[in-house]
Amino acid sequence: MMFTSSTRPWLMPAVAWTVAFWLVLLWAWWRWGSAADALETARGEASIQQRQIDRLAELRQQGVAVTGARPDADLVARVHQSLAAAGVPPTACQGITPRSEPGGTGGVRRVSAQVQLRGLSPADLGGWLGSWQGQNPAWQVIGLDVARIVGQGNRFEATVLMAATSYE
Repeated sequence: MMFTSSTRPWLMPAVAWTVAFWLVLLWAWWRWGSAADALETARGEASIQQRQIDRLAELRQQGVAVTGARPDADLVARVHQSLAAAGVPPTACQGITPRSEPGGTGGVRRVSAQVQLRGLSPADLGGWLGSWQGQNPAWQVIGLDVARIVGQGNRFEATVLMAATSYE
């Protein structure tokens, strides 16, 4: 005996509803998987951001100067501004040499530079160092080599090594 729509009128709508139910269920399962993946990605990004925030707070507690931008931008102009503020002619600056340092961890970047000054009196050097630290607190003087210039009395040449730490 064969089933026809006249003998079982409820069969076709029931099959249609069953198929529709399973299609909706499959679609929901697929969307749930996509949502779970998106949630896992968002949790991973939030975890990375939290670690970066914690690292930034740790660096601030350690007293490390932290800036958002690269601290070596326009270094020549800043050296000349601090020379002028100290009353030292800009010709005293004989050169600025950036030095590369290995990349830090967790977004921490350390930049250093060597500034060569010539023909300074001790007062000029002290005035420039004070002016530099006042105008550029992110840069720390980490090395200073001073030598008397032979035949020029109380004039010196100085090589100043400075570094700045930033968090990018």
